[in-house]
Amino acid sequence: MGGWRASKLGHSMGGMTAAVVARQMAKGIKGVILADPTFISPQRQREVRDSDVIEQHRRILTLDKATVFEELSVTHLERSSEVIELLAEARLQTRMSAFDVRPGRTDSRRRSRNSIRSTQAL
Repeated sequence: MGGWRASKLGHSMGGMTAAVVARQMAKGIKGVILADPTFISPQRQREVRDSDVIEQHRRILTLDKATVFEELSVTHLERSSEVIELLAEARLQTRMSAFDVRPGRTDSRRRSRNSIRSTQAL
């Protein structure tokens, strides 16, 4: 990779892909951002929801971009100003609904299979 390390971003099923790539190329990856990955269990989603992360994000949404940028600059000293600006924008664009707990994929598949069995029994 020529001396630089990449950051990976994955949303939904892309979260699984980003995690796999990060695992396979650990030395070449600087960081991984997983947005609503499909493999995080509803229990883990609830733990995050029940932590203070939601209150922290609610507070961020009351700030302007310059203030968020300033706060992130203090906690991410190793990152370039361009990356910090992107992080600030992403934080300010993340809705509170992103913290909603969603049913696990296996739960919905199980319900679908049960409803198919029930229908077939009729």
